[in-house]
Amino acid sequence: YTVMDEQTRVRIGRDAERQGEGIWVGDGCEIDPTAQINYPVVIGKNCKIKAHAVVGPYSVLGDNCIVEEKASIHRCILWDNVYVGVETRLTACTICAHTTIKQNCVIQEGAVIGDRCRIENDCTIRTQIKLWPDKIIEAGSTVTMSLIWGQKWAGSLFRGQGVMGVANIELTPDFACKLGASFGGYLKRGATVITSRDSGPVARMMKRAMISGLLSVGVNVLDYRSMPLPIVRHGIRGSQAVGGVHIRLAPNNPKMLLIEFFDAQGTYLSKNAERKVETIFFREDFRRVDAEQVGSLDFPGRSIEQYSEDYFHHIQIDEVKSRRLKIVADFAFGRLAGVFPAMLGRMGCDLIALNAYPDVQKTPKTLEARAALLPNLSQIVTTLNADMGVLFEADGERMTVVDEDGAVIAGDKLLALMAVLKARTRPNAKIAVPITASRIIEPLVSLHGATVTRTKTDPRDLMTVSMGDPNTAETVNFAGDDTGGFIFSDFQPSYDAMFAFGKLLEMLAITDFKLSDIASQLPTSSVVRALVRCPWEIKGRIMRVLTKETEGQHVELVDGIKIYRGENWVLVLPDASEPFFHVYAEGSDTESTHGLLCEFVEKIEYLRG
Repeated sequence: YTVMDEQTRVRIGRDAERQGEGIWVGDGCEIDPTAQINYPVVIGKNCKIKAHAVVGPYSVLGDNCIVEEKASIHRCILWDNVYVGVETRLTACTICAHTTIKQNCVIQEGAVIGDRCRIENDCTIRTQIKLWPDKIIEAGSTVTMSLIWGQKWAGSLFRGQGVMGVANIELTPDFACKLGASFGGYLKRGATVITSRDSGPVARMMKRAMISGLLSVGVNVLDYRSMPLPIVRHGIRGSQAVGGVHIRLAPNNPKMLLIEFFDAQGTYLSKNAERKVETIFFREDFRRVDAEQVGSLDFPGRSIEQYSEDYFHHIQIDEVKSRRLKIVADFAFGRLAGVFPAMLGRMGCDLIALNAYPDVQKTPKTLEARAALLPNLSQIVTTLNADMGVLFEADGERMTVVDEDGAVIAGDKLLALMAVLKARTRPNAKIAVPITASRIIEPLVSLHGATVTRTKTDPRDLMTVSMGDPNTAETVNFAGDDTGGFIFSDFQPSYDAMFAFGKLLEMLAITDFKLSDIASQLPTSSVVRALVRCPWEIKGRIMRVLTKETEGQHVELVDGIKIYRGENWVLVLPDASEPFFHVYAEGSDTESTHGLLCEFVEKIEYLRG
């Protein structure tokens, strides 16, 4: 300030021309007549300041800066090649070179933005926040902590199934502690929450930080430690807990840590509840309690036994015992290996267990790694003349089965098989599947009097439908998706591969079928899918164009836009948390299916530009 007030002998703007009292402007600048320049201010060469923008006082702009309409820059330092979007407000901050700040953003006092950062629309950077170079702040974000190691700050806290980020870089222990306090602040003081994790050291570290945050706001914690997710969900429903937290590596991305939040039914928090937790987190509006009111931490000891007892109340165990099945089960180095073998033994099964000990280093962490286990499972099933094989995936939530001939049954075919068996064993069954599931489901189950409800692709929609409508008392008996996740609502309204496999054994016993008997009669499904990258800001425009182009055609708007061409269909679905479109298609043959898929992929790419 002393320099700009000309109280020193320092020469300001060697290449800048003085234009009035306290205003220095470099060569080649374009300043709109309606822009307001408040002295003292220094503006470098080739800058462009547009209509109704306000710059200064005590601001310095480097060379080649662009300030859009109605933007406001007050007591800031901008280095070279900085772009400031429409109606963006900068106050007493430092913006380094080649940084782009889009429209309607707010950068508060003391913030420092490093080189080559990109801040998308409607973001807020809080006071004293530091962004290291090359960071991306997604649209609508409120940045409350300095971003040093991670590449980006998510536009919303919850994405997909929960809060996800790079372990120990984006999601750190202090982040987890703050997140735990936010979830606890959403709940009442004195409420009880169940916490659990996978068997890895990163999840253990993060869970302990989460517990500290929960306790600090007066919430009691029952810690299940390392536990399969279906048992955790069951424990929430069977206790006084009002919610739960489970921490694990993301099922299909081993670099990412996933923190999942559950309500009193053991299902995912509603979108409304997620927004409330998110608001507390970003505003840092935590409840603080006296030392005497800090929550208690306990370790319940009978969670597995309680799950097992309830499990067998819902399985016709004598029917399964009568078949004396030989099962090959691949536990994929997961925690189920310590729980499920004894339960299968109680059902009279002769079990051959593979990879039956927990080891987080060996656990397959991608779809490809899990698929690589299936050839060995198939070979062992046929070699030992077993009745079937099963691969448990995703911390006990999903499964893939192998019939007695070694044929793998997965995806839409496994969903159709489970739905048919449910329809045959439950009169007038009500079945729910996502809108992406194959069209073969409805005609197959209608032969046995069952009805099908289509839901959105979000797992919480299947879970919500499975809980039933309290106004009509209607309940869905079975729900499933095309990735091996199944829900039997009479047990619990969430994915549970252990119970789904038990029901599969029961339904086969009741119908006296082998797996291959059902699988061989199922029509071939030909659902194909593609992923198309698309910037956030044009997703809405593309959906509007597609909606207008398909006016008068047979379409469904349950989730995205599903367009029918006779018996063929294509679904264009914008991803809720990533800059992608998902495109699904199903046709009468392979050629028509791929043709339909390619048509809409190319259309999205054309509209994207």
